[in-house]
This record gives sequence, structure tokens and C-alpha cells, in this order.
Amino acid sequence: MNPWDNIFEKNFELALDQAEKNYNENPSDLNLRTRATCFLLNNDYQSALNDHTDLFKKNLASKNLGDVLCLKIGLCYYALEDYELAKKYFAYPIVNKSSVTYTSGIFRPSSFLLLISKIFKDSKLEKMAIKELNKSQLTIPKYLTNRITELELTKELDQIENTTLKKRSECVFEFYKAVNALDNDANEQYIYHLQECKLINGKFLEFEYYFASIELDRLKKY
Repeated sequence: MNPWDNIFEKNFELALDQAEKNYNENPSDLNLRTRATCFLLNNDYQSALNDHTDLFKKNLASKNLGDVLCLKIGLCYYALEDYELAKKYFAYPIVNKSSVTYTSGIFRPSSFLLLISKIFKDSKLEKMAIKELNKSQLTIPKYLTNRITELELTKELDQIENTTLKKRSECVFEFYKAVNALDNDANEQYIYHLQECKLINGKFLEFEYYFASIELDRLKKY
């Protein structure tokens, strides 16, 4: 059975049980990646980190390292409050471009790094992110650098006809509306858009959903 069937039904514990079973029967990278995702959905960030780190080592050695894997390792460290290592892995796809394959959308590492730079008030990371964003002609980077408006962002979403792709894109767009809000010191809007991103969930396929969930939990502590 595919654990994603349970994930889509929000049966995260059952999904993890199935993912564990699948991996034990066939320890492939795909099954390891799925188990890591299930650990994230069950808030077991140390176990998720262990699986993602194993994948990182394998994929780096085989020269097949994807950008989203680096971000997910950063995500786990962020959830575990090891912020220096979190920043290292969030920046990894940009610092190590020659060894990273952009598998999740080339806009994502720089767009997300802008948020991290704002959260930690890290001017070095901010300069790095903005430099990459300004090079890009893609929608999210243009939005984050004020080259298109939120209205134009919404219009692009309206043009997507595929239901699943639209839901995934809506989740992603809400997240970067949150980034834009934080960039403009609109903290209430930041939280609102994170909540919307989590609510939409993007069928649990987008990295942004996972960070929004963790960030909302972190903010409750302060």
C-alpha cells in the first residue's frame, strides 16, 4: 500500500506505519524519502533528520543532490532549534550551486532564504538571497522583489486549470505572501498567510506547508 493514500486522508500515523513497513521490505531511496516525510507529518523531527541526512549523503556521493532535500534538512534543524545548522542547509543550494540539482522549482532556495534572513536578521543571507532573486524572471522572485504585485500573483494562479496543481500553487503562493508580509514588518499578516498555507496544505506535497506548520508552532512559544 502507498503511504500517500493515508497522508491524503490525514491518517499520518497509519502512513508512517506503512512507510516503515515498505522501507523494511525494500530500503530504496524512494521509500526512505517517504518515511522521512511521514516523520515530519508526525512531528518526529529527529527521525526525519536522520532519514534526510542518510539521503543527503547518498545523493551527494552519486552527484544527484536535490535542492529540496537540503531545505528539508534545514527544516529539521530549525524545528529542533539548532539554528546555525538550519541556516547552513537553507543556504546550501545557493552556496553549492555546482553540486545541487534544482528539483523543486529553481525559485525556491533564494525565495525561502529571504525569509530566513529576515527571521534571523542576517544581512549576509539577505544579500545572497536578493542577489539571486533579482536574477530570476520567475513569478515568486519577481513578487518578492516588487516587480509584480499581489494582484498579478493572483491572476497567475487563476490561470492554472489542473485542480491538484492549483491547490499546490495556492499553498506556495500563500507562503510567499507571508514572506512578503514579514519583509514589510506586517507580523499579523505574516501569521495569517502562514495559517492559510497550512490550511490549504497543497496535498502535503510542498516544502512550504511543512515550514509553515513548524513556524506557527514556534511562534506560539513567544
